[in-house]
Amino acid sequence: MRRGSIGLALCGVMLSAATIAAQELPVDFAKARQLFADKQYRASAQELRIASSAFRGEIGKCKNATVGEKMMATEEQIDKLAAAVAAGKVESLKAFEAKLTEFDLVLAKNHQQLAADEWAKSRGRALYAIGSDLGLAAQFLKRATDWKHMPRTPDVQKAVDDALRLSQAIAAGDGEKEPSGGGQVIDALGRAITGVKPDAAAP
Repeated sequence: MRRGSIGLALCGVMLSAATIAAQELPVDFAKARQLFADKQYRASAQELRIASSAFRGEIGKCKNATVGEKMMATEEQIDKLAAAVAAGKVESLKAFEAKLTEFDLVLAKNHQQLAADEWAKSRGRALYAIGSDLGLAAQFLKRATDWKHMPRTPDVQKAVDDALRLSQAIAAGDGEKEPSGGGQVIDALGRAITGVKPDAAAP
């Protein structure tokens, strides 16, 4: 992936409310995790490679250089994990899930940053894009913490809930009226993402 691709903007077509409501997470690690748990390591590695390809598509949406650098490094880590799993060098499910936590936190940060940058505009905010990115960031953060098999802290849970609520409110609106408190919700989600740490590292 060339570094110049970091600056690619979001698609200019305005997202509709229906698109926000129906969106699914664009990068799927659940299949790889289940196959790994079932000790089907080659199949798990293949699913990781598929996820890596989807992750590459997420890099193309990134507008922030710092986040983009992190995403490119993370794509390499996904490929590295796939190779290690295929070679039978990773046996710990906890370590595997710790890497998934890392990957999802990077995805969460990218979408939170996209929402924050769009919200920071003095005029012409694309509210549906903000709602979509905010919802995706919250869902990626939720999934990142799910891999840890521990209750979310009250602050993280509130950040996720508030972000999803705001995303849904934007989806239900007309794309013109800005919801109150948007900046605070976006910032709180960013702090929550930063505050979550993986439990361990896989090879």
